Amino acid sequence: MLKSNINKDTVHIYLLAIYAVGLLICSGCGGKLEEGQVPLKTGVSRIDKKDFIADSVNGAGVISNINATAQTSPGGAWVEHSDQTLEDKQKLYNDLKILYDRNEYDICIDKSSKIIREQGKSLLESENNVLLANLYELHADCLERKGVVYQSVEINQILLLKLEELLPMDYVARVKLKIGNIYKRAGLYTKALSNYKKVELEYSEIFPDRFAKYARENYNEIISRQIATISGKVSFEDDKGPSGVTLKVFNGYEESETTSTQNGEYSLPLFASTPGSMFSLLAYKQGYKPDIINRKFDGASKIAIRELQLKRLTNDNIGIITGVVFTIKGGGRRTPHHGIAGFMEGHKIEFHKFSERRNEEEIYSTLSNNNGIYAISLGPGTYQITSTFINARGTDKVFRVENEVVKILNISAGAIKVD
Repeated sequence: MLKSNINKDTVHIYLLAIYAVGLLICSGCGGKLEEGQVPLKTGVSRIDKKDFIADSVNGAGVISNINATAQTSPGGAWVEHSDQTLEDKQKLYNDLKILYDRNEYDICIDKSSKIIREQGKSLLESENNVLLANLYELHADCLERKGVVYQSVEINQILLLKLEELLPMDYVARVKLKIGNIYKRAGLYTKALSNYKKVELEYSEIFPDRFAKYARENYNEIISRQIATISGKVSFEDDKGPSGVTLKVFNGYEESETTSTQNGEYSLPLFASTPGSMFSLLAYKQGYKPDIINRKFDGASKIAIRELQLKRLTNDNIGIITGVVFTIKGGGRRTPHHGIAGFMEGHKIEFHKFSERRNEEEIYSTLSNNNGIYAISLGPGTYQITSTFINARGTDKVFRVENEVVKILNISAGAIKVD
């Protein structure tokens, strides 16, 4: 065997020659680089895929950035690209996914938030938009699993706000549909219906057999669960126009809401409740004390409610937290029961106010009345709600209190088997 005497400089010159020939060949096949492109750091490679325009993801999930303006040919594309992969960041995502699969949601939330905060900008600048979007989604998924529904939706909405124009269209459609699914799983049916309708209209022509179809099917499924219509009228003690009052009906599982008309009238659906079960109707508006009525569902398809009257808050430097402490109706020999079994009197609910200073925690508490209703006035700030039964379905357990704003937190005290 002959011993090679080629030195390193010769190898470099030889590789540069091959590089130049590759450019000439590419130019001849219609794959030349467009004039004015900014070269990336590592030269030219061939992607064996026609009309390749965005990110290349290999089998290990490692992303290589591809210049979207590169020309293509029937045999593939010659593109400028960066050899710098994101194996380290992809590994971080994979590690977070392991935490999620292990139900270690708090750790996953903290770490994903830190990665997004510290590396989100660099991911955007390097056009690794899908990886950044995946991090946002995983963060939101962990929040949903912890029951922090509204914040989970908010994270997905931030994802869309920052990245919608940079992501594939089907990715964006899936995230928009996912928001509706989060609402649906939490039983927030009015919000879910609104979301599904928007997705169906937006993608009826682009993805008629995928996202639009799925949104329509979910919409129809929720509508089919409506069992009755609740209607009535609301007024204000100070005789001001009774429009803009938010009304919510809650059966222990699902929730629907609407807003009163100029005359104070309202109508909203009651979903999937078993006759004999209970439901709550809540009416509230910023600057007024809320009103809550608990009623038994007798199976009628139309339910009329007495007139509700809201009183003006005397202190505009507080917010109101209110809701009901309830038990779920379980069991059912022939068909499962669905609805509220009853309401708990004398249940203690505490609110811990977050403080920037250590050892200065402020704790406020209240008791539910004989109808299971509680209400407390709190000053502005961030609070965490705690109680023996803290399955606040569809609500966030850590929340902000703002002046004159009413927040509804219903607390589940478990299930009672009827038969």
